Amino acid sequence: MGEGKTGEEKCRDRVDEEGKMGEGKHSGFDDDRIAVVENENRREGAITDYPKEVSQVVKDLCTYFERIPDLRLAGAAPDDDLRSIQPCPEILLQLLEVHNGGWFIYDYRVFSAAEAASNKRRMQASGLTPFAENIDGDLLVAGDDEGRVYSFESLSDMPEASTVEDECLASYLEKYRNRLLSNQLVYLEECGMVEKD
Repeated sequence: MGEGKTGEEKCRDRVDEEGKMGEGKHSGFDDDRIAVVENENRREGAITDYPKEVSQVVKDLCTYFERIPDLRLAGAAPDDDLRSIQPCPEILLQLLEVHNGGWFIYDYRVFSAAEAASNKRRMQASGLTPFAENIDGDLLVAGDDEGRVYSFESLSDMPEASTVEDECLASYLEKYRNRLLSNQLVYLEECGMVEKD
């Protein structure tokens, strides 16, 4: 691994070194036969119109990361910490009520509620909640309403310099959950969830 590489480049090198990550040895599941069918009984409208589906995404994500022994997940976030990040998307509160950060959305480590509140104050952009950060310091940020998801290159970037990742945090996490359960991503310590070759 060469000096001067970004964290993402170092993680990709680790994937290459571990040889295509075969047999799902880092996937968190013993059985790679899980399939997510997306073409049957398609939902009409946004996922946020279906609270049971949002709850299922939360349950699936939490269960998935509980099965990775290298992750030391915290319990529920304290109520005061949850209040300190509001307003924010409901699904983010639901996730932090189960595990107070420490799991991954791709290569972004999810903040605890206290970390999210601290970064929200530092960002000083109304209506935005930073909720995860990668090894290079890039952030995932959600809007307060339905939670439009942005990626920022740093905490100092202004919203105009961001990239819109999805129109809704619940939809973004649902797509992520589907990729996890379809065994398209693998866990690498300190790198998070990376593409399976």
